[in-house]
Amino acid sequence: HIGVPDPLSFEKGLEQLPELRAVVFKHAEAGVPFAVVEQCLRHPRITSLSFAENSDWSAWAYTAIPRRPAEESYPNSLEQLSYASFPWKIARASYLHLDYRKEDVAEASVLVPLIFGMHLSAVSLSFPAELVPLARMAELPWPRLRDLTLTGRYSHASQASSVTWLVNVMQSPRSLSIQVGQLEDCPRPAVLLESGSTAMRALESLTLAYPDPDDAIFTVAGTSLKHLSLRDYPRHYVRHLFSHLSEIRGLAMPILSSSECLRILSRMSMPRLEHLELVYEGDDSEEELLIHITSAYPHLASLELHQYGCRP
Repeated sequence: HIGVPDPLSFEKGLEQLPELRAVVFKHAEAGVPFAVVEQCLRHPRITSLSFAENSDWSAWAYTAIPRRPAEESYPNSLEQLSYASFPWKIARASYLHLDYRKEDVAEASVLVPLIFGMHLSAVSLSFPAELVPLARMAELPWPRLRDLTLTGRYSHASQASSVTWLVNVMQSPRSLSIQVGQLEDCPRPAVLLESGSTAMRALESLTLAYPDPDDAIFTVAGTSLKHLSLRDYPRHYVRHLFSHLSEIRGLAMPILSSSECLRILSRMSMPRLEHLELVYEGDDSEEELLIHITSAYPHLASLELHQYGCRP
């Protein structure tokens, strides 16, 4: 659906689509009314909701629109939920003299109850880390959760350690993507602390931004991996953009070196790997890294390399 949906007309439209299974909201700049979300949740077939970054609830911080639900958990049977905030909200707030913290509160007031309410049915989740209390989320059972994508930025250091607990409660992850802005006082937080803590035999896709080369996840993941991305988020070059200085202030951006990439890949057995993305700073091991890539992955069909020159 494009634009802010009117609850009455939207409900009539749903009545004409009894087999509808997924709804995607785009360009709803004023936010999708919760009455519309409730209509989707009542629909007998809809199990997937997606909100594009131009359809978040940040605008509710500056309006009198009543926010529902007020309770901590809003029980529902959704299997997939994807919610994207505007990625440069701090820079936008600085430019427009707004308070991005109020926006976070407005978004979280609706998003958190939805996520907590689907803990028994969720298969796939994607959301900004700063909006959801990850420690409380990790206390809930997630028996069906297989795909987890975290975006945004950490609001405090304890959130990073909560990711470890959250991954640990996933019984058989299929896809993990942790692209969250890291704090200067907590760079390269590990996803797994112990190699035997989580079953990763079914993991097919792994995306990590500014990863720790010694993360235990690189020991247990690999044999079923088809997609591996060791990248940067925010992009490493953003640190040179004046327009984004307010956004990256306080963030760590510890890019991998060629040597660290080689150390990670050498620890992993990935006979099924089809796509590989690496973002790194070149050093004396770059040639050895490239030789390893060309010889170790017989099924590799896509290779994406972002190389930054050595710092003087």
